[in-house]
Amino acid sequence: MNLEETLAEDIESHPEIKESAELVQLGLESWEGTDHFQILYGSKMMGDAGDDSDVLQENKNEFWEGYLTGRKAIGIDIYAKAKKLLAAKRKKTLKASLHSSKRKQERVGKQDPSGIQGVRR
Repeated sequence: MNLEETLAEDIESHPEIKESAELVQLGLESWEGTDHFQILYGSKMMGDAGDDSDVLQENKNEFWEGYLTGRKAIGIDIYAKAKKLLAAKRKKTLKASLHSSKRKQERVGKQDPSGIQGVRR
């Protein structure tokens, strides 16, 4: 599995995210927490950094910069994909909201007005 494949899951679990950079950052942090990442990359980075947390962060930043650049070089722009997914989410949310509002209006329109205070027949 790749970072770009988990972005949709991250949107679902964090609906408050509105910006593509924030979504990508969440994805990176999520990947850093996996056993896969720790075994293949994190342990080497920690070994190289020793006790220096600044060096560890620099190592992670360089790793992800290279990862994102490499994915883009093979035609997978993760930031563009994140932006597209967020736009689709907003469109879906808007459609659901409009549909719900329309159904509410239809229900209100079908009610017997005699039960509504101030309405005369």
